[in-house]
Amino acid sequence: MAWVWFALTDLILYIPCLLFLYYLYNNFLDSHRPVNWPIVGMLPSLLVNVNKIHDRISNILVDGNLYWRGPWFSGMVFFVTSDPENVHHIFTKNFQNYRKGDDYIEMFEILGNGIFNTDGSLSMDLPVVPFARAVDDTSTALFSRLSSPAALWKLLKLLGIGQEKKLAKARVVGDRFIIEAIEKRKQEMNEGKHICPDMLSSYLSDEDVPNSNNFLRDNLNSFLTAGRDTTSSGLCWFFWALSQNKQTEEKILCELCSAPHNITPESLITFDPEELEKLVYFKAAFMESLRLSTNLS
Repeated sequence: MAWVWFALTDLILYIPCLLFLYYLYNNFLDSHRPVNWPIVGMLPSLLVNVNKIHDRISNILVDGNLYWRGPWFSGMVFFVTSDPENVHHIFTKNFQNYRKGDDYIEMFEILGNGIFNTDGSLSMDLPVVPFARAVDDTSTALFSRLSSPAALWKLLKLLGIGQEKKLAKARVVGDRFIIEAIEKRKQEMNEGKHICPDMLSSYLSDEDVPNSNNFLRDNLNSFLTAGRDTTSSGLCWFFWALSQNKQTEEKILCELCSAPHNITPESLITFDPEELEKLVYFKAAFMESLRLSTNLS
């Protein structure tokens, strides 16, 4: 009879334990809010629901915000949120304030420097174009020459300091860029490739124009320096004025449609300068925009 007594005792102890575990599961481990247990933290709630982890996370996020704490000394402390205002604040409004840190990047190293691993932008500005920087440095140095005594800038040039130092470096960069472009265009023309009708091609095609690299370099450098900003802003002004005057835009389009044109292999439509001279309305509108544009006056 002793074994019956022991079995009955075990059963009496087993049933309360089972009920207690069931109570824990329903009220703590499977509840919306995970319980932060001593030593193990909230890990039991995650392990118990590992077979339905997505549903578990959804249940947790119903309440909006949660500080997730893992086992002690594990460093597993996370802030979990599904509040739209918090998401907007973290990912859009103040994204730069929430750095991922080295630990996050180390954990997700397989993503490299992709968007999920970057703190903000990979580059806070556009890539530096050496030739564009050289043109800017040239303009700044020339303005410095105009606004200072000749003896001063000549002394700076002799010593190789200040704006004169930047100008010397800019000239090397600019000359190298233009010479490379000239040599490349000459090679393309010799190989019979299709060439876009630009200023360099016009110079190379004109037999009356000297074909030396130095002559072409100096002329192209002059046009690029003088027309880099003025041309872009002048065209912006012209197209903005057209956008404000639909009738003028329609008349110019009618003139262009009736004018002889060429179609390049790249499906670009080009016009001969002589033909554009015959487009009275287009020429008048363009000249008027140049007159009104202060940067070209």
